[in-house]
Amino acid sequence: EEMAILRTIYRFPEVVAAVGEQYGPNLICGFLFDLAQKYNLFYNQYPIIKAETAELRSFRLSLTCATGQVINNGLRLLG
Repeated sequence: EEMAILRTIYRFPEVVAAVGEQYGPNLICGFLFDLAQKYNLFYNQYPIIKAETAELRSFRLSLTCATGQVINNGLRLLG
């Protein structure tokens, strides 16, 4: 689950570039929906605060922050 989220986040600049080329803001909508679905699955399956190790908790918190930042940036682009 975590790797799926990371791969999706990594694609964000490509999606933004495609929106500029194709004048298709719907691409951002689809991307954000996909990212939100993946994060929701992750959030429901894996504990973040009560993770097994401090290192894992730190990683999951960072992943959560990164996901939130990408969603925030995408929504700002949409207006």
